[in-house]
Amino acid sequence: MIKLLIDMISIPTVSPEGDNYIEFSKLVAEFLSSYGISSEIHRIPLEYTDPRLPDVGKGKPRYVVIARISDPGEVLIHFNGHYDVVSGGHWMEGHRTLQTEDCGE
Repeated sequence: MIKLLIDMISIPTVSPEGDNYIEFSKLVAEFLSSYGISSEIHRIPLEYTDPRLPDVGKGKPRYVVIARISDPGEVLIHFNGHYDVVSGGHWMEGHRTLQTEDCGE
């Protein structure tokens, strides 16, 4: 689990620019698949996202990962989150990416 979290925060999904969202979505889908959970990555239409974004983020695709563990029609629990981050700014200069060995793994 720690490796997954490190991999997640290593992908610079900076908002509102919208960079690397597909890479993050693929990481999540691959993680789910490793546990036998099928998932789908859906691109959100630009007609929906562009009017809601500042100019710097317009025209960049956004994605959602949908996974089901149960059969359709059974009880559904919905987990929702977002994976974008705000730019770290100049204080990030010289920043080192966290490695699993830093966590005792």
